[in-house]
Amino acid sequence: MRKILTSLLLMSALFGAVQSAQAGKQIQCWTDNKGNRSCGDTVPPQYAKKEREVFNNQGVVVGKKAREQTPEEVAENERKAAQVAADFKHAQEQAAYDKFLTDTYSSPKELESARNLREQTLDGRISLANKAIADTEKTLVDLRGRVASVTKGGKKPDKGLLEQVAKFERGLADNKNAVTQLQQEKEKMVAKFNQDIERYKVLRPKD
Repeated sequence: MRKILTSLLLMSALFGAVQSAQAGKQIQCWTDNKGNRSCGDTVPPQYAKKEREVFNNQGVVVGKKAREQTPEEVAENERKAAQVAADFKHAQEQAAYDKFLTDTYSSPKELESARNLREQTLDGRISLANKAIADTEKTLVDLRGRVASVTKGGKKPDKGLLEQVAKFERGLADNKNAVTQLQQEKEKMVAKFNQDIERYKVLRPKD
């Protein structure tokens, strides 16, 4: 009996709504917090954020207004959209780099040769920096010995001598930093070339 009464009330509300629609007003139907359906040309504020159906003047559903998303849903949708955009950008960048590889190198062996040449160049620079370190350390041993000799004799070391020591100490630190950076550059370069070689084999398995 209750279901019948609810249906009759809904039909009555919809009939009134259709009449309002014929008068040029937009009719919407919604479900209240108790699960009852209601219709009208004005939606109560407490249901304005819920999903609603829109009817024409024939009483036919012509559209739906989605419910307002929760802050969590909005955040999740934004996260998904950002991930899709990031994936698309990565795919574009990968495609461009793949083209660069296949346009620049004719085979994996050519990539290996380029890697080996670059490695030799860096090894040469590292060798020169290590030689500079050894020479600087040798010079510093001599300069510090002179400072110690003067100090031992109860005299104050010459300002110029102390400045030389400081200068070579700075040079030693700079050369050691240079070697560290060159070694890191070499490791990254080799790893990148090896990665490119494997990628090339995937792009052109017959080469």
